Amino acid sequence: METPYVVPENSCIWAGEAHPKPPWENWRTKGTPDYLLIYTMRGSGIVHSHGPGITTHTGDVILFEPHALQSCKANPEAASWHILWVHFQARPHWMPWLHFSNREKGLYSAHVRGAFLQKQIKESLIRCKQNCHQRFYDMAMNALECCLLWIFSTQTNHAILDSRIQAAIDYLTRQIRESFSLPDLARECGLSVSRFSHLFHEQVGMTPQHYVEEIRLQQASQYLLSSTSSISEIAAQVGYANAFYFTTRFKKKFGQTPTEYRQRVFKRK
Repeated sequence: METPYVVPENSCIWAGEAHPKPPWENWRTKGTPDYLLIYTMRGSGIVHSHGPGITTHTGDVILFEPHALQSCKANPEAASWHILWVHFQARPHWMPWLHFSNREKGLYSAHVRGAFLQKQIKESLIRCKQNCHQRFYDMAMNALECCLLWIFSTQTNHAILDSRIQAAIDYLTRQIRESFSLPDLARECGLSVSRFSHLFHEQVGMTPQHYVEEIRLQQASQYLLSSTSSISEIAAQVGYANAFYFTTRFKKKFGQTPTEYRQRVFKRK
């Protein structure tokens, strides 16, 4: 039976710990609207999305992409599978850190070598879980960010962002409310449109247009929690002239309308 997905109560992050034993199995054919990170502390599991699959061992990190098929099960050849897991919406500046060494369609994987690094990642994820359970979601996100940076530091293929792409990111972040022209942005970076688009996607993991939307929607989610502005006002503040279109895009990303997102949080207080 397929496992249903319950939207986290704050829609940005939820974390936990599990010790499944064979024949435990969990799958979602349409995945989830957020990322799912699984870290193996002990034992072994078998995961796959749209590829041949991966057998995990201590120190392995799995990252399912949003909406990708998720299939996880305890390895029948192991006594159990001790994992820490996190469902999360990625902050825009995290995107370059999510490109782990190995990739198959729908998921990334990485192996963290050495007791020191494994300890740092484990402790970061435990803090993330504890803060989620105490509803300290900003601190949970900070703990996850720390974890992702530790994982990123282990990747042999990682590199500092190209200075031209960093300049484009800085510009887009500052001008969140403004529309932009891809040719003009490429020209400012001294690149052709095709080269700029390719390099941006290669280093950031998404198109400039997608990146801008990620920034806008993440900023909108913060305004919904920290202000009493109307939905229309918040839409305008983050660059959406049409409140209905903003609501449609917000629901696609977070699984809730802006009003539902705000009410869900306020009901907990």
